[in-house]
Amino acid sequence: MKKLSILLAGLLSAGLAQASLVTFNFTASVTGLTQYHPALGDTDVNSSDHAGFTITIGDMLHGSLTLDTSTALLHSSPSGSGTYNSYDAATGQNALTAIFNSSSYTVSSANEFATMSLGTGNQSPGQGHDTVGIGTSRDLGTGGYETFGVDFSDPSATALTYNHIPTSLSGFPQGTFRFYITSGMAPHAIGLAVNGAVTSLTQVSAVPEPATYMMLGAGLGLLAWRRRFYASNSA
Repeated sequence: MKKLSILLAGLLSAGLAQASLVTFNFTASVTGLTQYHPALGDTDVNSSDHAGFTITIGDMLHGSLTLDTSTALLHSSPSGSGTYNSYDAATGQNALTAIFNSSSYTVSSANEFATMSLGTGNQSPGQGHDTVGIGTSRDLGTGGYETFGVDFSDPSATALTYNHIPTSLSGFPQGTFRFYITSGMAPHAIGLAVNGAVTSLTQVSAVPEPATYMMLGAGLGLLAWRRRFYASNSA
């Protein structure tokens, strides 16, 4: 009985700790590369090594992202037919990691000095797209910086019914990513912008259903009743 009590209590506490988190794995493909140079201007290229490794159109990458649905709303403002909402991602458990398959170069919100961003856009059907975006950026400490973001959109504008962070991205059929890295100080900084399309998205964890908590609560209630029963019969 003691072991069962410990197990149920552990399951309940673990469920409560993870109740607001939803995690996804994704893959993506590079579809565009643009180099920025103060003397040469903007140039679309098929391949570049500006990031410190070679990136070529068609390269694949994979990663994961975690949305903390309890993240506090930071700001909401009118946008198009609806609103754009930014959330205080720095205080939540939001996370983003992306790995370029060709080089294993990793961009992660866990990197030192990295910051997070999280936002949603809620539009009226027929007048825009509902969107969810999560990103991370950091100072490279060499006069440059890098950013990586993943954006998902719903052309029907029905995925978001109010200003919130969704617990599923199944209603967002379109996904894109952006990676930007610079070196040097302005006005002499040079940079590379990488754009691509999300090719797969798999939800690997979800916010537990209310029934899960009901089951755990019932189990703990049963344990409490049994404990009182045995106590009264042994007195």
